[in-house]
Amino acid sequence: MIVGLVGAPAKINNMEKALRQMDRSLLISRLELESLPKEEHLPLFMQLQKTADIIIIAGYYDYMYFTGHVSPKKITGYVARDILTLYHTLLQALSEGYDINSISVDGYEEEELCEIFEETGRCGNLDSVYLYKDAYKDSALFEETIERMVSFHSETYRSRNTSVCLTCISPVYERLLKMGLPSILVGSTYENVRLAYEKLRLEYFLKEKETGQTLIIYMETGKGARQDRTGCYLELDKLKAAEKILSFALELQAAVEEIAWGKYILVVDRNVFERLQYRTRLGNLLREVRNAAGCRLSIGAGTSDLMWEAGENARAALDKALTQEVSCAYVVYNNVLVDGPILSSEKKESVSADHRWQKIAEETSLSINTVLKFHAIVEKYRSNVFTVNELSLVYGCSLRSMYRMVEKLEQCGYIEEDGKRMINDAGRPSRILKIKF
Repeated sequence: MIVGLVGAPAKINNMEKALRQMDRSLLISRLELESLPKEEHLPLFMQLQKTADIIIIAGYYDYMYFTGHVSPKKITGYVARDILTLYHTLLQALSEGYDINSISVDGYEEEELCEIFEETGRCGNLDSVYLYKDAYKDSALFEETIERMVSFHSETYRSRNTSVCLTCISPVYERLLKMGLPSILVGSTYENVRLAYEKLRLEYFLKEKETGQTLIIYMETGKGARQDRTGCYLELDKLKAAEKILSFALELQAAVEEIAWGKYILVVDRNVFERLQYRTRLGNLLREVRNAAGCRLSIGAGTSDLMWEAGENARAALDKALTQEVSCAYVVYNNVLVDGPILSSEKKESVSADHRWQKIAEETSLSINTVLKFHAIVEKYRSNVFTVNELSLVYGCSLRSMYRMVEKLEQCGYIEEDGKRMINDAGRPSRILKIKF
């Protein structure tokens, strides 16, 4: 993945260090701003959009400028500030000998400032803390806003004898330094950078797979059987389980996210998932996690033409798996439970069922995806009798494509004619077909 970074050199350096700690294989493309973002930077930003998969802009002000002038064609976001970044800056000011009871600040709301000072136990000294309150709303007024911020800090420093100016804006910081005023740039913590990157990365993978072929898998590990001498469950077991899950994700070429301790979401190409004889592979994973970690693993896989619905299907499948007393997996296709419970690969039932779908696919020269979709139609409509026209409508394909699939299934004995039906007064009667799997 190529990540584009935009901002002042100092901020980009900090962002790149944070990203390298997370993933050394990332390719980084930089657009350094030595000054305020200007019209001359817009062609460079558009060029960056051609090469980068996602773009992270160092701050909100620069983000507003670029997205206000150029329509984002790639996943684009910015590193958000929070109370923690201000807390780190206050600690820096304190370590450098400044009186943090007498400062000027921009980029934060009054409520945030009060909260952080209450956390530091200095809530009684806010009378000498000065906050720039004018909100930044229009990217066209960027330079005017910068001028007002510089004036605010310089006038406050000279008239109120503040000890240091804290600013979130690189151009303001540079101007204050040239004026000889003590200043500190409120930078982003590694955690802020990580959150921005993970959010955009997941958005990128979800967007890449919005083709109706995306499959989402939820996984959740339970308590293991092994305990230490105090009776506590071994957290090391969950780390062992995580290792097996990450190995499984790598095999699937899946995007994986640990959404909580012991809970995972995988986004994978549905065709890749099915080519691996998923029933056998999921059974193997359940067995590997049990043997390595001694803990229960519940899995729910779901897909649909809509991304949000695929997630709902996966969640419904996981909820079903969690009701069982053993490690198992369920699969939901297009709001219909098509498979489960899938148990450890040591269970004969798991292997035989996987061979059943695979056998039909091999005999008919259809994909296992197609076979499972026919099965899902039967389950959803609680009927195995349809006309070809009805099958094409519920399957979501052309009539010609359905005729080809029906012919292959009929030749191998998995579909047979079960009568005929008159659709209307004109024309020939339609064949009624019976699905036999």
